[in-house]
Amino acid sequence: MKLTKTINWIFFDAGGVLLDETQYENQRLSLILQAVKTYNPQIIRPDILAVRPKASAMLGSLTANMLKLTLKNDRQVNKSLEFIKTNWDGGKSSFVRPEAQEIVKNLEEKYNLGLLANQPVATKEKLKQAGVLQYFKFQDVSEDFNLRKPDPKFFQAIFKATGADPKKSAIIDDNIERGLLPAKKLGMTTVWFKLEDREAVDNIDFTVSNLEELLEIFL
Repeated sequence: MKLTKTINWIFFDAGGVLLDETQYENQRLSLILQAVKTYNPQIIRPDILAVRPKASAMLGSLTANMLKLTLKNDRQVNKSLEFIKTNWDGGKSSFVRPEAQEIVKNLEEKYNLGLLANQPVATKEKLKQAGVLQYFKFQDVSEDFNLRKPDPKFFQAIFKATGADPKKSAIIDDNIERGLLPAKKLGMTTVWFKLEDREAVDNIDFTVSNLEELLEIFL
């Protein structure tokens, strides 16, 4: 399916899209499960996964939101966050997809590219080392703004910084509730990078399972 409307900007999520975070997400879920089992031994991994969509739609940290929806009180949440922070590997398990450089290079010839990502500033160095960041006209991430998806203020701050018109912009994101639905409300064209085994919602414009499919949509 080809794009039929005028698009000037394409904004990329980083984690899950440009970065393969499979191991990272598995570690997150594993640590959340371990932490929650301290207070509720009966809980299992599907229970944790079940709260992810609702947690994604909430403002704030996704990990903290998942804990808030699973545990009984703030003390348990804070203790669990301490446990996860102590045992976290610092994101070393994520890496830039090897095909990312070629894909963004092709897209950059026709579009302005920008990041629209909940990421620490350090992620930009990872993208730079992989030869990907150079193709992005807009390179700031959530930590630069002290804002994060799904907060509409984060989207608006990026539109202001870039001069992009949301109605002439597209977003590629793996998280429906955190990235795509807020973007759609602002008029953006939405592309779901499907990593989850779930159905897309009705108002998502395109669905892809790899970066190469983006060329079929945009070129």
